[in-house]
Amino acid sequence: MSKLKISRYETVTLILAAVSIAITIVGSFISGHDWFPSHSSATLKTPTFTGVPSLYLTSQATITPHETTAPFLFVDYFEHGISPVWQGDRMYWKTNIDGKAIIVNSTKAKLLVGDLGWKNYTINFDVTSSEMKFSSYLAAIILRYRDEQNYVEFVVNCDSSIDKSYTAWIYFENGVKNIDSQKSLLCKPYHVKIEVDGSIYSAYLDNNLESSFSNNGYASGLVGILSGDNGGNGVAAFDNFIVLP
Repeated sequence: MSKLKISRYETVTLILAAVSIAITIVGSFISGHDWFPSHSSATLKTPTFTGVPSLYLTSQATITPHETTAPFLFVDYFEHGISPVWQGDRMYWKTNIDGKAIIVNSTKAKLLVGDLGWKNYTINFDVTSSEMKFSSYLAAIILRYRDEQNYVEFVVNCDSSIDKSYTAWIYFENGVKNIDSQKSLLCKPYHVKIEVDGSIYSAYLDNNLESSFSNNGYASGLVGILSGDNGGNGVAAFDNFIVLP
């Protein structure tokens, strides 16, 4: 039997052909699997910001367009601690292991931000208890804050005693506390949306209208958050705080 003789040229040609076939097979396998998802297919938090860490005011940050370029007045995801742009009782606030804003070494404390000229806006945020095992909390969103004597609050009071859990609008006129539209509350984490439009204030819990009230005594002012401990059973933990015009 005669032996098949292959020239050096033919050997190189066969090797190159084999390599080409291998590349084609591997390429087909990779293309059928999302090993390296593109920028558009990856999960992104929208919007993406560059600028001041943790806190983003429209004048201090650039929004990279993905799904929205909404003109935010203020955004804080609390991912890098408590920003120095917040005013108020900053020494009593920190972020916990879950990246939520909570108070420490205090039974009640607030943070304020914005401008005294802010009039109408929509605020979104998430609130829950600071405890791993869900417990109680006292949370409030502060609206049209002028000074310690004059401002509006929407309160979410989640108490371990069901009959003490409620939501309410509270407003201070020259230091006098007034309560409006108090309702019983199921104690759990909530997504809260507040709409302020002229004299009308509306609150939504998990996208359901909770209550509204009217008062024309507050034209404009700062916004803020307040947290309390409700007797030592947990404090409010805030996250994803967004103010839209």
